[in-house]
Amino acid sequence: GIDVTFDAESVKCTLSKNLPNYIKQGLGGYVTNFLKDKHNMTDSEISHWSIHPGGTKILEAVQDAMSLSEDDLQDSWSVLNEYGNMLAPSVMYVMEKLLERLEPSRSVSECNQSPEPEHGVAISFSPGVR
Repeated sequence: GIDVTFDAESVKCTLSKNLPNYIKQGLGGYVTNFLKDKHNMTDSEISHWSIHPGGTKILEAVQDAMSLSEDDLQDSWSVLNEYGNMLAPSVMYVMEKLLERLEPSRSVSECNQSPEPEHGVAISFSPGVR
């Protein structure tokens, strides 16, 4: 999992070498069930993915677990390359980048006239993941 320790001068986050495997094994089924049970949706109905950029292995594990492409996670990869892993709040930077990328391509009135809404999922990993 993920362990975090604090002292007077710093915060130290230690990721288990098994974390990518936990993600590969558990995330796909969890997200699929969450979408189905809570929202009556499937993964294929998700247009936008904001994934916590916890590192290269984390993003690759999410891509594998969810059968997502690098394009699906382009904003997560961008934040990872630009800032690195900033712990759980990193996903907020990913969401900001996603909105900035989408905003110029459509106006509010265009979004309101769209026959089908677009859906997105945001996922963040933090201490306690096992």
